[in-house]
Amino acid sequence: MLRDLSVFDPKHLENLTAVFTGGAPHPEVDIRAWLSDGIAIVDGFGMSEAGTVFGMPLDKGQIERHAGSAGFNTRRLNARVVDKNEKDVPEGESGELILKGRSITRGYWRREEETKAAFTEDGWFRTGDIVRQDKEGFSGLLVDARKCISRAVKMSILQKLKQH
Repeated sequence: MLRDLSVFDPKHLENLTAVFTGGAPHPEVDIRAWLSDGIAIVDGFGMSEAGTVFGMPLDKGQIERHAGSAGFNTRRLNARVVDKNEKDVPEGESGELILKGRSITRGYWRREEETKAAFTEDGWFRTGDIVRQDKEGFSGLLVDARKCISRAVKMSILQKLKQH
């Protein structure tokens, strides 16, 4: 990592406003280390089906208080955290993230069953991601359920193949 190099000097980055990242959340300890050097790590969260979903503000104080969070949802999307019955969970509890908005995909090309399964009856997109929102609306991504299930299935298949 850049910070681990012997030649690293945060003074060389003092004109940097922030480092914007996505793909996977940064560990809280790394975010705080960069903040101690005066550099804001602005994490975001998005997906092919929706575009940008969550983003951290540029405010270093909020980044410090919510280090490790994916931020809060963009204005162009409505986001809910629900239980298995699609009922909103109380703040601080984890549940599945569902989304609604103009940027959400209409479906998967020539995959009607997957499209039908991806949406609730009233049109909310089921992300498969497990999140927890705090009282200020910041969301922490806990589990990408689809990837975890996909990995688990793949590992199970690999184990069965090794047995034969």
